[in-house]
Amino acid sequence: KAIKILLQCKQLEVLPDNQEQQLLINLGQLYLAEGQYQKAIDLIELWLKDNPNPTPGINALTASAYAQLRQYAKALTFISKAVEAAKEPVEGWLKLKLALHFQLQQYPPAVTVLEQLVRLYPDKKVYWTQLSGVYIQLKDYKKALSVKHLAYQRGLITKSKEIVSIAHLFLFNEAPLKAAVLLDAALNKKEVKHTAKNWELLANAWTLAQEGDQAIAALEIASKLADTGKLYKQLGHRYVENEQWGKAVGALSKALKKGGIKRKGDTYILLGMSYFELKSYPKATEAFKKAKEQKNKKSKKTAQQWIDYIVSFQQF
Repeated sequence: KAIKILLQCKQLEVLPDNQEQQLLINLGQLYLAEGQYQKAIDLIELWLKDNPNPTPGINALTASAYAQLRQYAKALTFISKAVEAAKEPVEGWLKLKLALHFQLQQYPPAVTVLEQLVRLYPDKKVYWTQLSGVYIQLKDYKKALSVKHLAYQRGLITKSKEIVSIAHLFLFNEAPLKAAVLLDAALNKKEVKHTAKNWELLANAWTLAQEGDQAIAALEIASKLADTGKLYKQLGHRYVENEQWGKAVGALSKALKKGGIKRKGDTYILLGMSYFELKSYPKATEAFKKAKEQKNKKSKKTAQQWIDYIVSFQQF
């Protein structure tokens, strides 16, 4: 109804020039609100012919219309003018400018806008997350990590998955100790979910940081939480490396009991070796015999060598 009334006023051609110009803008805004974007642009462009220096608000309005028509380059030109001429930053305009840069896959300029948004609205998590994401898109992983970690320190990042992603970024940036310290603290504070996957990640981080004892402690928890015996097998291997034969027997036995492990023959061989070192020769022989029952030819051969060795060892 409002559009109809304004159109009638325009058709009468009795309004003073300044009122005629305002009428065009008002009509353009109404068309925009009604979703008639091309009509809105036609009127605004008509207005622009007589008004070559529009206000920031008019430029933003024009940008919105072009954006709705997916004419992103034109929209960006107008919103850039609006942002530059604005006396005070307008969040909505900056968000539109950012969205247009994304649509045009212009990531370096998007960084500039996001840095401004982060400075202006430091408590809005979305801008920190987007900035980190753009840095990842640009393969600047150090800056991506810096931004995301700072957001975490500011208390903006609280979800388990997002905190774990920071640990992954530390690992990617070859800072395993920082990844481990972050993840260990987050797990203890229950900021990160106590899953086998997360505890395994912590174990890997401690391992890369050459902190063997902490790695084993994390792997022990991960093994208990896991659905299969895979992590118990890893744990058993660690105990074998450390010559902790009793613990190795416990972990490897649990691995076999839980099941779901690959190369079961290797697990039986490690178990047999551990029993041998504990001087439990019958149990060692039994483990090696089970290794022989597996399909892997290498395991079969190694198991037979151990069985022969135990026989000769006991005879000696």
